[in-house]
Amino acid sequence: EKENQELLEKFRMLHMQAEDWEMKAHQAEGESSSIRLELLSVDTDRRHLRERVELLEKEIQEHIVAHQAYESQISSITKNMSKLEEDIKRENQDKSSVLADLASVRELCVKLESNKELLSRQLTSKSMDYERVLGELEDIKSEAELLKKQLSSERLTVQNLETLLATSRDKEFQNHLTSHEKDSEI
Repeated sequence: EKENQELLEKFRMLHMQAEDWEMKAHQAEGESSSIRLELLSVDTDRRHLRERVELLEKEIQEHIVAHQAYESQISSITKNMSKLEEDIKRENQDKSSVLADLASVRELCVKLESNKELLSRQLTSKSMDYERVLGELEDIKSEAELLKKQLSSERLTVQNLETLLATSRDKEFQNHLTSHEKDSEI
């Protein structure tokens, strides 16, 4: 009887222990289910973040292409400016030449009164050329000023694009940190 009672007592203890383990198993299963749901949520978030990163990378590539196009335009504008400066120098040389010719013509007018009418025609022609050169010079100066304004505007656009690129990279880095923290928590 004593052995039976001891066996019965052991059986009760084992039965209680089994129920305790079963309850713990249910709790563990619930926690596992909860963790699984959290993992699914984190996985979804990570997938969204990855899509967002891909979209941002695509935008960055587009901005880089636009930036390169702007740099190419700036290079072209710089070449045009250099060419215009050379043209202005040439026009100035032509102007100096015209002025020298004009002075020569005036001297010849004083010395050669017999050819006064012919020299007067030449002087009129040179004066017209001088006025035309001055007009072209003014046009070139206006065009150069317009090109300088365009260049300034393009530089501002490039700076804005660089700022946008830096902001995108910072957001990407913050997203990476957040993802890393979530991975660490998991």
